[in-house]
Amino acid sequence: MGEKLFHDPQLSSDGTVVCASCHIVALGGDDGLVKSLGVAGAEGDVNPPSVLNVSLNARQFWNGRALDLREQLQGPIHNPIEMNNNWDLVAERLRSNQDYVKAFADAFNAGITQKNIEDALLSYERTMVRPNSDFDAFIQGDELAFTEPELKGFESFNDLGCVSCHQGANLGGNLYQRLGLFHDYFADKEQIHESDYGLYLVTGDEKDRYKFRVPGLRNVAQTAPYFHDGTSPTLHDAVSKMAYYQLGVSLDVNTVENIVAFLKTLSAEPLNVADSSHQEHGSEAQHDDVHDQEHHQMDEIPPKEHEHEEHHDHARQTQPMKPNLYASHRHMPAENEQ
Repeated sequence: MGEKLFHDPQLSSDGTVVCASCHIVALGGDDGLVKSLGVAGAEGDVNPPSVLNVSLNARQFWNGRALDLREQLQGPIHNPIEMNNNWDLVAERLRSNQDYVKAFADAFNAGITQKNIEDALLSYERTMVRPNSDFDAFIQGDELAFTEPELKGFESFNDLGCVSCHQGANLGGNLYQRLGLFHDYFADKEQIHESDYGLYLVTGDEKDRYKFRVPGLRNVAQTAPYFHDGTSPTLHDAVSKMAYYQLGVSLDVNTVENIVAFLKTLSAEPLNVADSSHQEHGSEAQHDDVHDQEHHQMDEIPPKEHEHEEHHDHARQTQPMKPNLYASHRHMPAENEQ
């Protein structure tokens, strides 16, 4: 039922937008646009984050303004440039559909209520955890899960310090960080918008200006464009820019290639969607156009070949450093700890 609601246009005021308009779960959990389109074609403020593995995040939205998924649900429903609706009207519409009336009566004693609609959606969103990537196989001891470039990329990811922010069960999503630690990201932007202020919009504390919730990296190869403003069109570009702005280093082409190869191992098999017929604004055609350079479905990834025994030895030497960083999920630090 939650899946049906996720694809139901009745959640939006004009019946043109569904949750899956901005979050196409069968692809990468986003819509491939720089900024999503809401009711009447209104453009959003930020690049839509992926909904896949969203339950692993300690805070929701780029600026972390929602403490949990239930609070996050309130955002798009009420936002005038997203769904522009309210729960009373949503419930009224659902009560006019006998299939929903029966389904809710079977699942909930109180039938169709705001809380029960939320619970159904939340139950569906919590099924979107995808722990079956090559990365997961590798950290569980499969020495053949990584190719040599992927293994080198994983080592660079750790050695350069990417893992200091991208760690935990979702490889991110559990702390805030300022965008532009070593070089001023926003000084290089042509124009700064209110949405660039990040956590500052939540706390009003100047030290939180330009801080954002670190995004999780699972399925990152499928979610271009990147960053809160969607200004990085490819994964190669995003890796290079993150190294420069966050780590203060300029990476050579081979290192970027290897890190990108590693990041692609974080892609899991896509979710099966029973009904994607209402993905109005976030069509598959739009998504594929934006991901043209680097978006790969699982069946397009060539089989891996491991020709040399030294690769296996290399993998065995690398594995001991992984479990403490990735097997558990850290809590988001309190705002006064930033």
